[in-house]
Amino acid sequence: MPWLHGLSDVVSSDRALDEVGRRMGDRSEHDRDCAPGAYTGIELTANVAPAAGTETIQVSLAHGVVVLDHEDQPIAEAPGYECEGSATELEAVAAGDAFGMPLIAIAATTGGHRVSSTWITLLRVGPDRTIDAVFTGTVEERDGETVRRGGVVMLPNALIYRHPRRQPRVWIYNPLARAYLVPGDPIDDSHDAGPSVTTTQHAI
Repeated sequence: MPWLHGLSDVVSSDRALDEVGRRMGDRSEHDRDCAPGAYTGIELTANVAPAAGTETIQVSLAHGVVVLDHEDQPIAEAPGYECEGSATELEAVAAGDAFGMPLIAIAATTGGHRVSSTWITLLRVGPDRTIDAVFTGTVEERDGETVRRGGVVMLPNALIYRHPRRQPRVWIYNPLARAYLVPGDPIDDSHDAGPSVTTTQHAI
């Protein structure tokens, strides 16, 4: 995941498998007509939840995000993303420590084969069994042969985000909003966002 820097103890994979997507699809109530790349899934094992030990993370653009405990029981879940274009594809999933905050990072590409963009979403498993989307931003844009790249650098309780066509900006983690925000900006910074994800709580 070349657009993201500053995580430690990183586990990552760019191997999207139909098998993972099918396993997640069994749990999905809403199957949508997405590009084939949206239905594949990536699975990782990492420590991303408040409980001790490691968890299994499953990510699919069509089916969402599931975090499972060591007994293969869901700890937290989030729904899938909106399909956007024929080139929609899950690029990579990573998990690591952002200066004491365990995070899941998803990189995906949406759009068509000529014009497309790659975005990163950072997710956190909250203490109340939610998956919080703490940051989403576009990190690469392609228009034919033209490629513009940005990136994200993690800092203690903050990050530096550079959109492919804008100057870098510092985002500060707000524990009340449970997200990284630009100081002084409105909470909705949708002009930099990729497809939205709604946080959900898994019933205990």
